Amino acid sequence: MMAYFSSSIPAEDPLKLDECRMAGKYMLELLKKDLKPRDIITRKSLHNAMVMVMLWVDQQMLSFTLLP
Repeated sequence: MMAYFSSSIPAEDPLKLDECRMAGKYMLELLKKDLKPRDIITRKSLHNAMVMVMLWVDQQMLSFTLLP
């Protein structure tokens, strides 16, 4: 699990420090709410993720076969 957009800023970028502070604030909020990974990652969420990956791969394969 990772925070949304947390991998989009390069490590050398000065904005990375702000991003890390923001991630820390999110973590504190999750701790206050007593929200754990097992509360977020459920059997249904894993199933949805697998379906999305399969759809994306099928779409990519279709586009490759339609290219001249």
